[in-house]
Amino acid sequence: ETIQWMTQNIQYYKPGVKLSVKATDAGAGVNLVVVNVNGEGNLPLAEDQTFTKGGEYEVAVRALDNVYNLSKKTVLTFSIDDKKPTVLGRTNPRPVTINNITFCKKDSLVIIDANDPESGISKVEYSLNAPGDWKEYKPDTIKVPEVDTFKIYFRATDVSGNLSDVGEFSCRVDF
Repeated sequence: ETIQWMTQNIQYYKPGVKLSVKATDAGAGVNLVVVNVNGEGNLPLAEDQTFTKGGEYEVAVRALDNVYNLSKKTVLTFSIDDKKPTVLGRTNPRPVTINNITFCKKDSLVIIDANDPESGISKVEYSLNAPGDWKEYKPDTIKVPEVDTFKIYFRATDVSGNLSDVGEFSCRVDF
């Protein structure tokens, strides 16, 4: 897992990130590495120490050598982002619904809004007519063509790697 930096200098990871600690002592050698998570513990480091629950973490680590000298505390703070981003699609001008049929104008600008309050949005993608051939979305580049029915699928990926559900927008085109 690679470290991702986002707003407010918070490190975000996907659920399942593993804690890896390396301690050395050239003299007596390392006896034990002790971990304290969010003020609880002071327990020996487990080989499979993973973080899966969403939220903020403060991990304090100390090492004990073979003659019982204790190192200074090293503290790492990070967050686990376990939430999918949200993504919505619309047109500008906004579509109009008449008799349960959504109409949009030819040449309307397609707008895809993605949001992720945790780690932020990394990329937004779209696919026309059927989900599959994903292309990177760039604002102000997609217009509703002159077709009977326009359909677009979209998704977003956050900085931590969480993928949104696939969204869909369709409308009958008024030309």
